[in-house]
Amino acid sequence: MADPEFVDWCLSSGVQLNGIVAAYVEEGWRGIVATRGLAPDEVVLRVPERLLMTTRSARRDPQLAAALQRCGGGATDGGLTPFQLLAVHLLHEVSRGSSSAWHPYLRQLPRSCTSLPNFSQQQAEALQLPHGVEAAQAAAAKAREDWMAAEPVLQELGLPKRLTGLRAWLWAASTLASRTMYLPWCPAGALTPYGDLHNYQPPPPPFTPCLESPDAGAPTSGVDQPGAIGADGGGGGGGTGASGAQGVQVPGQSSKQGDPGSVEVATPELAELQLSGSTPPSDGRPAADAEGCSSIAGDGSWDEQGQAYCIFARRRYRAGEQVMLCYGRHTNLELLEHYGFVLDDNPHDAAPLDVDFLPLPPSARALPGPPPPAPAEAFLHPSGHPSWALLAWLRRCAATPAERRTLGHALAAGERISEEGDRQVLRWLSAACLAQLARLPTTLRDDMQALRALEGQESRKQGTEAGPQGQAAAAAEQAAAMAAAAELSDGLTCEGLALRWRVQQKRALANCVRLADRVLGPEAAAPAPRAAAAAAAATARGPAQRPPPRRPAA
Repeated sequence: MADPEFVDWCLSSGVQLNGIVAAYVEEGWRGIVATRGLAPDEVVLRVPERLLMTTRSARRDPQLAAALQRCGGGATDGGLTPFQLLAVHLLHEVSRGSSSAWHPYLRQLPRSCTSLPNFSQQQAEALQLPHGVEAAQAAAAKAREDWMAAEPVLQELGLPKRLTGLRAWLWAASTLASRTMYLPWCPAGALTPYGDLHNYQPPPPPFTPCLESPDAGAPTSGVDQPGAIGADGGGGGGGTGASGAQGVQVPGQSSKQGDPGSVEVATPELAELQLSGSTPPSDGRPAADAEGCSSIAGDGSWDEQGQAYCIFARRRYRAGEQVMLCYGRHTNLELLEHYGFVLDDNPHDAAPLDVDFLPLPPSARALPGPPPPAPAEAFLHPSGHPSWALLAWLRRCAATPAERRTLGHALAAGERISEEGDRQVLRWLSAACLAQLARLPTTLRDDMQALRALEGQESRKQGTEAGPQGQAAAAAEQAAAMAAAAELSDGLTCEGLALRWRVQQKRALANCVRLADRVLGPEAAAPAPRAAAAAAAATARGPAQRPPPRRPAA
């Protein structure tokens, strides 16, 4: 359960709880649980405006307003952005200690953050894939830029040194990025006491194009033969998480003989991957099927008439079930950047595929018409299936001159022209994935072994805590955790999250190779030389040029 002092403060200040309670949960460390059956569209929480920490409450603070005026030279909000202003407001209230109007709320906020701006250079490099490293570096640079802009105001407020440095700023900025709720009148959002204890659940899976057909043929070798290696689909229908949540678990079990998610790998390169898991990949679902899906989580909105922030349940919940929130579609990299966690089964994750690794003939690259898809559109879904833009472009490249002349309208729509065309697309994709995996400093097998070791350490730690001594201390655990608020943490580390993230990325690439093996049948052994040629060509060209990294909208 939540800190009693915090709960009492919420209730006495006008927070209305309707069939929910804060509790410690298996998925997400802390969360919100239904105390009774909840109906769709039922309001489960109302937080009055006076309890929200927003730019509006920042401007109402006379001391902060005066500091902004002295530092800003007449500029609105001292020249700070709404996000910077709210971060300064948060640090200012922390400095006030027990005299802050939000003290019961502030003292139960986590004190460690694992979002990308908190990654050191070494931790950023542990992400390995270029787009991940670039995102971490860009997030850290943006955080430093914001801190430098706000530092004069922090100094003017006379805050202690520990609250004016970059480390304190990273905590404040990460807290805002991971916990604020959207408000129509506040671009920075609002810190919402009690409301930000909800954990995240992604929306239903998106539609993904399918390259498999009933007559595509079975894999050349199955799990009944010796030496078969399990391949995890990596896709899924959803997951749970929270800001810095512990509910992120990558399966570590070895594949079992006869498992539908296991196939023998047909190439030496893929044999090196040593995948694990037991579930076949998910191909997503058509968009129409997503409506009314039982996995849809709740959301929140501002009630202008009641001057309160409201959170709604969007499906039925049973008593004891965790009530989740959905704050949009996010890849695991976006979740890591803004919220500090990754999901094992995130249906909206994406693994970018460098088109320079595709072993296309020169004639295909020189075709008139649409150019190759932009880096943001050339990716693989967790199941290994390509994005629609990437598939449409490759289908055009694989079409014969006669097909391009007579079926140009279908190619323009990205439609399948022939089975052979799609098989050629899979050959190219498989070779590119193998080449891209070969360029990384560690293999998926290495990473899975490291992940199993990490999970073993976590399991042993939890087992020790659950032993006799842990049981004896269980009664005092919650009180001690709240009393030592400065030590609040979910136990995750940036290094561990970097490992989990890159496992998901490599798994999607490997799933594409697995897909090609399943569809191409006896041809699946052929991509090895093409992969080597693609890797050699990419090495000769050097890394593909990528556009400057952009910070995703919060």
